[in-house]
Amino acid sequence: MKKALTVFLSLLLLLACVGCSGGGTNQHTVEEDMAAGSENFTGSISVHSASLDDLQNTNEFVAEIQVSGSAKDSRLCLKFVKMSRSGDYKNAAYTDFEKSWQAQGGEFAEFFTREALQDGSGRSYVGKFEAVLFEKTGDDYKCIAKQEFSIEPVPSSYTKKDDFSGIIGSNYVRSSAVNPLHMWIEYDAEEVEKDLFYAKALGINSIRVFLSPDAYRKDKSAFMRNVEHLLSAADENGMTVIVVFFDDCHQSDKELCYDFTPVFSAAKKWNNSPFPEDRKIENYDWFHDYVCDVMNKYKTDKRVLAWDIWNEPWWASLEDGVVNNLGIANEWQQETEDLLKNAYSWAREIGADQPIFGMFKAIGYTDADCRHSYGPPGTTTAYPELDTLPITENTIYTEAGNRVFGTADHSCTSPNEWIYWLEQRRAQGLPTPGVFLAWELVNSMTMMNYASTPNGIDDPPTVSSGLIMSDGSPCYLSEVHTIRNYLYGENMALLYESFESRSLDQWVAERGDWKIEKHEQSALEPLARYGVIDLVAQNTEEQSVLYSKKDGMSDYYIESTVKIKNFNAKGAGLLLRYDGAGNGYLVRLTINDVSVCKLSGGKLTVLDSVEFGIDDKLWTGWRNLLRVSICGNEIKVYLNPYSFDADVKDPSKKNPSSTREPILTVKDDTYASGRVGFYAHGAMAQFDDFIVMDYELAQREVFGRVYQKGES
Repeated sequence: MKKALTVFLSLLLLLACVGCSGGGTNQHTVEEDMAAGSENFTGSISVHSASLDDLQNTNEFVAEIQVSGSAKDSRLCLKFVKMSRSGDYKNAAYTDFEKSWQAQGGEFAEFFTREALQDGSGRSYVGKFEAVLFEKTGDDYKCIAKQEFSIEPVPSSYTKKDDFSGIIGSNYVRSSAVNPLHMWIEYDAEEVEKDLFYAKALGINSIRVFLSPDAYRKDKSAFMRNVEHLLSAADENGMTVIVVFFDDCHQSDKELCYDFTPVFSAAKKWNNSPFPEDRKIENYDWFHDYVCDVMNKYKTDKRVLAWDIWNEPWWASLEDGVVNNLGIANEWQQETEDLLKNAYSWAREIGADQPIFGMFKAIGYTDADCRHSYGPPGTTTAYPELDTLPITENTIYTEAGNRVFGTADHSCTSPNEWIYWLEQRRAQGLPTPGVFLAWELVNSMTMMNYASTPNGIDDPPTVSSGLIMSDGSPCYLSEVHTIRNYLYGENMALLYESFESRSLDQWVAERGDWKIEKHEQSALEPLARYGVIDLVAQNTEEQSVLYSKKDGMSDYYIESTVKIKNFNAKGAGLLLRYDGAGNGYLVRLTINDVSVCKLSGGKLTVLDSVEFGIDDKLWTGWRNLLRVSICGNEIKVYLNPYSFDADVKDPSKKNPSSTREPILTVKDDTYASGRVGFYAHGAMAQFDDFIVMDYELAQREVFGRVYQKGES
């Protein structure tokens, strides 16, 4: 090395006289140039850090060059080639650096900086390179030596440890979009405003949004205008935004993803961004502008919480032999890794006030402890080694859980389970991370709700992802309470039970065998990673009743999941205005109908009922969501308020339907107030996510909020 530096000093004057010409003098492609002479090298190159430091973290480099034979007296040219795949010169490009000189001997040295690795527009490159030495005759270039080397992004100079402990959010795609591409190509400002208006009732204070490089390329002005609109709409509703630039979930079929017709099966059109075949160096100019235009405009904007460069990159998983989200080996692994590293490098050069996030093997580039979890709260999916790191206020789960899958007694952890875990950490004085719940904010046309359902079956009765329906109703009323209570100390419930504490202290077992049970994971249900804790009524021929110690409740919404496991069950449901002595109202589910009943001295009278059609029978073995309002003498029943119709055989009939309309309305003024409770008759029944919310409060803060155009 010292010899090379001495040679360099002696040749410095000569090289300065010969000069440096730009990369545009050679009109050939890299592939054409590399085809000449590559079989018989008459030289060698070794690239090192000029300061003898780690090559990856330096800005100054030296190329030691040796030549032999006729090359000692030839005109030589040193160039750098940007590679994304070793040995692939078809998808490669010259940087803007080119150094030519007349050789006078066999050893040379050339110093250069990272600026030599830029393109003609001054855009920086990192990743794989080749230093290539050519013997030049006229316009012909003959490769006589080459060496591959790698340059990593400059380490982060971001020193702030952001506190995310007060962040509760969700991932957002507008409610009628099938994927992020659809959201941005056909941006609907009014729908965005509507979605975020309704989301405000949940109390969440942040959203994570996937941008689209395709939409930017198609119409930059419209795209930038729409980004501004979304940030403003989020801010008006009290939410910051995590901006995601690139993504490798789920679908790489460009033609399929550009067809914005909904497909009623699991996430079939959630698009890779960019599509794998577009991850070419020739597209780096607009990828660079896409990242930098957005970041430069908002690099000091407090509406942006963080910059998430790439969601779940394939190459990171594949390093450990794991295939991508569709189970398909990724032939574009090297291109993905290269684009990711360059995107991080471009982002670093902006010097934004906000942190930059990295996922999985990209954690070396992250300014925060950024994780995804679809298992028990506090665990990390795909890279469990992160679980060995302590959870701090700088930890943030930008994806955290789904609800119960299908017929399973298990979940990937529901919002209420996450909130309970956060509350327990807070109570113990432990740091609490930021958490983005239930995958997506709106139970939307992305069809994430089908995560556990086979293609072609009817809609699941309850949602596995999403916090609100497309009409603004909460997917689970209990989650409005738990989120707002955790963040702001607002107690929205007259009575709430997730049974996570495993206590029945608030309840009286009048009849039957009741217990709280944690259902262990089954090997047959690999997607369901966390046992759900339920209230369980054992199968008896007698009526089983469990009622609250709390009394005097009159007008309210009451809601719970109800799962009936046996086909011969006589019914299960919720008790309203119950007196503990066999008097009150019962909303009962059976396999064939839902009914409102009156109990008098334990005797049951059906006030009214609705039978299910042959295709609409209660989903036995599945969790059903039962929501009831009682105000004055009026009882309204809502069952499985899912946002689509149930006829999967005719997709044209699958239009969003209002979840605000009851399936049954009954009037009776026999009972004015009382307790609430659970009921089962000849049923193996499970209940969870139970809440009673004051009627006026629920109307004012949740169900009575109706979006008007221009309202925020």
